[in-house]
Amino acid sequence: MRILLLLIFTLPVTTLNAQTVTIPDANFLDVLVNGFVADLDGFGGPDGDVDTNGDGLIQVAEAEAVFGLWLDNYDISSVQGIESFVNLDFLSLEGNNLTELDLSSNTLLVELECSSNELTTVNISQCPNLTLLNVNYNQLSQIDVSNNANLIIFNVTFNNLTSIDVSQNLLLESLGCFYNQLSGLIVSNNTALKRLSCQFNQIQELDVSNNPELIRLLCFNNLISSLDVSSNSQLKELDGQNNQLNYLNINNGNNTQFLRMYATSNPDLSCIQVDDVTYSNNQVCENLTPLWCKDDTAEYSENCGLSVSNFSKNRFKLYPNPVEDILFIEDTSSNNNVLSFAIYNQLGSVVYITNSFSTSLDLSNLTSGLYFCEIRTDKGKNIYKILKK
Repeated sequence: MRILLLLIFTLPVTTLNAQTVTIPDANFLDVLVNGFVADLDGFGGPDGDVDTNGDGLIQVAEAEAVFGLWLDNYDISSVQGIESFVNLDFLSLEGNNLTELDLSSNTLLVELECSSNELTTVNISQCPNLTLLNVNYNQLSQIDVSNNANLIIFNVTFNNLTSIDVSQNLLLESLGCFYNQLSGLIVSNNTALKRLSCQFNQIQELDVSNNPELIRLLCFNNLISSLDVSSNSQLKELDGQNNQLNYLNINNGNNTQFLRMYATSNPDLSCIQVDDVTYSNNQVCENLTPLWCKDDTAEYSENCGLSVSNFSKNRFKLYPNPVEDILFIEDTSSNNNVLSFAIYNQLGSVVYITNSFSTSLDLSNLTSGLYFCEIRTDKGKNIYKILKK
């Protein structure tokens, strides 16, 4: 009687363990059966194939015994059957032909590498433990990481994203999203962020003032119009090469710790706000550390707030610039109602102000350096950079 009961209770378990996982993709099945691709002991790194009983198939029990899979460059087009690998904490699928990836059953996943595919959709919504996600070189137009609260490293470069939401990824330390079609990027919630690479997008505004741990910022080749890193006390490296920046604020109280400040090829960038003008002017753009590079047309200042309000070069013409003595001001539209006229130094202090419009101004008593000319009209405020010889 005892033997009979044992058989009754054992039979369903044996039947369950003998169930075969359906794997339609021949290349996927072949590598699971014959490849040295599986972590079976949980110590990391492959130590065998998945087909431990050697029958040429993958049973549910065999799939459940796997902790990690290294499946790079095996010409796999589908990973149907991956849902049976419920104990996976590591999965690498780089260099295959995948167009979609659903990992909603792999809830224990910690690291996912799936770059260099043709992915248009990735479902990781049920992977709360995910800390690393690399989906570079795909065809993604959107990706949802809102349920991945433990994400630390997120790379989604060379895709087709027009927007990305990382507001729920409070532990994020590294974000790589360059070569997309992003028109904006908000990282104000990501206070742990240390590295941000968002170059080659169409970003118009970027504010990293709430990222105190930031040490590396790459934002070249964007259409960025505003960048503020004033609160990033840990910032050590900034690369703004080839932006169309017209406002750059790196006044974070920690400029002396910067490893690199790179902001060349920005013709509209006239002012870079820094901690200390003297220190910044003493830095050089050479093969040294720290490396500070800017265009000759940009000047360091401790207050660049004047240079960002309704900037227009077409309403008024100021010449000669640089100016030695007399600055001439021409109303090119001939229909501006001037309300006030002022000149500020680099510290934001007024050195000249009047409530009437003047066609010329004697600046011979000013010391050499950068000044801002503010012309207020009934149509708004216009700011112009003036270089005094």
